[in-house]
Amino acid sequence: MNEPLVMWGIALPALGLIAYLAWRESAVRLHRRESTQQRFELRRAYQEASAERDRLFDQLEYLQTAGRQLSAASTRRDIYRLLLRLCAELVGARPSSALLSLWRYDPTQYSLICEAALPHNRDWLSTERIALTEAPISTVMAERKPMMLPQTPDTLRRLLASPPPPEWGAALLPVMVEEQPDSLLLLLCPTEDVERVQHQRRAVSLLLLHAGLCLENLLHRELAMFDHLTRVHNFAYFQERLTQELQRCHRFELPLSVLLIDLDQFKQVNDTYGHQAGDWVLLSTVQVIKGVIRSVDLLARYGGDEFVVMLPETGRNGPASASEALAAAQRIREAIAAHDYQIAGRQLRVTASIGISVRDPHAPPTVTAAALFKHADEQLYRAKQAGRNRCAIGGESLQEGAELAGGV
Repeated sequence: MNEPLVMWGIALPALGLIAYLAWRESAVRLHRRESTQQRFELRRAYQEASAERDRLFDQLEYLQTAGRQLSAASTRRDIYRLLLRLCAELVGARPSSALLSLWRYDPTQYSLICEAALPHNRDWLSTERIALTEAPISTVMAERKPMMLPQTPDTLRRLLASPPPPEWGAALLPVMVEEQPDSLLLLLCPTEDVERVQHQRRAVSLLLLHAGLCLENLLHRELAMFDHLTRVHNFAYFQERLTQELQRCHRFELPLSVLLIDLDQFKQVNDTYGHQAGDWVLLSTVQVIKGVIRSVDLLARYGGDEFVVMLPETGRNGPASASEALAAAQRIREAIAAHDYQIAGRQLRVTASIGISVRDPHAPPTVTAAALFKHADEQLYRAKQAGRNRCAIGGESLQEGAELAGGV
């Protein structure tokens, strides 16, 4: 009776030990499999992280290069064209399968004007101007936030000469300058490309931000040199250039003339038609003057309705009545008087009075820019007193007499 008990006493622990060893072996195998799977997953995660790191480094390097290129651009149009190309490269948009355009905001017309396009041939565009009256463009410009659309809305389809494929979407990206919308980058492409833009939204935003800063810096430089309304040089820049030109004239014994132009009774235009109409008259007058003067002449806005023109190497050539400066002033006066100014369907007659100051080639160096300008102002006063729409000329230093030319 004791032998079976002894056998069971020996067998049971042995069976328990065997079961424990079997369990341990299976546990070890399971642990090894889990460790291998974890190592595989960790390796894959590391590879993905490394690839993402490399992609971000490449993206950062590209953005640095793009930033240097944008900073080197010297004009607004150059920045627009460069931004369009850089954005296409960044998101991988191919001109063969995508249409990119950049539109500048024109607050005077409450519209957008096309400044750059890819492909460069703009035959695919049906218009060069967009009115800010319909969504989604008005929404993007008002909210100042990008918008990604999986399908191209009808308002954007009408911009194209031929309708895009139905599977195309759109990305609308505003460019901000001093926290105000300056322009709009429009990308029409397949939906997967729109999703790629969405995936790289941060990099695209950084690119647009840098472009906005470059436009802001350019604007500040322009404001230091140009008049904000008419986009011609301001009087501070004119004074600096006039002083430099006087030094050159004194050294090489060259003549120099200054024209001071004042629009006659301009206040009546503002009072009758409003200041916006007055601004339009000023802009039109600038274009008229530019069409008459030479490329070497310098046009600037003195202030209000007054403009000033520097005529290098221009003075008296023979009798005073045949003065080169007087002839140039007469061309400007006649061009302004003959220009067709239309306001609200009504024709407006605009005339100008011009005072002319001439530096003689042999004038002493004491003839300064201030003296030359002061004398032009005195001649302008004489032209006004004589009945307006006239040119008055006098010489520096200023023994010579003055004469009047022109008239209604």
